[in-house]
Amino acid sequence: VQSVGARNSTTRTADQTAAAIFWSANEVPILNAAARAAAQTRNLSLDDHARLFALLYMAEADATVVAFKVKYAHNSWRPITAIRNATSTVNSAVIADPGWEPLLVTPPHPEYPSAHCIVTGAAAEVLRKFFGSDQVKFTYTPPPGAGTTRSFASFSQVEKEVEDARVWSG
Repeated sequence: VQSVGARNSTTRTADQTAAAIFWSANEVPILNAAARAAAQTRNLSLDDHARLFALLYMAEADATVVAFKVKYAHNSWRPITAIRNATSTVNSAVIADPGWEPLLVTPPHPEYPSAHCIVTGAAAEVLRKFFGSDQVKFTYTPPPGAGTTRSFASFSQVEKEVEDARVWSG
């Protein structure tokens, strides 16, 4: 059975591949774009802009600290390690594939939990509470070579795509 996160996956769609690449970068600039888009539609004062971004950055920083503290407490294998070494695990349902490669380069830290998902979830919750709504329409174009432009209609849509992109990336 082929993994959707494998480099040579035939089950992952072109859009899923594009999303995986898009979200492989630092998520904070994308979340900032969502905050700016929501702020612009509501004509916030300078003080409200400052408060919004202070709350957003505190949530993102705190979420990053917690994510990495938990990552090293659990010290879970990355998919590349688990799939290549499946015969040495206690899960007999997993078949080893020593040549398996993920779509994207594997980060040098434990897999669980996903820091991208935790930071995005914290940011999305701050933005929902601040604006009193989940709805925000924005488009983000990454720097050249870092993926394709993507558009979103809600903070929840951002959260879901980040969650899925971690799997699609391998």
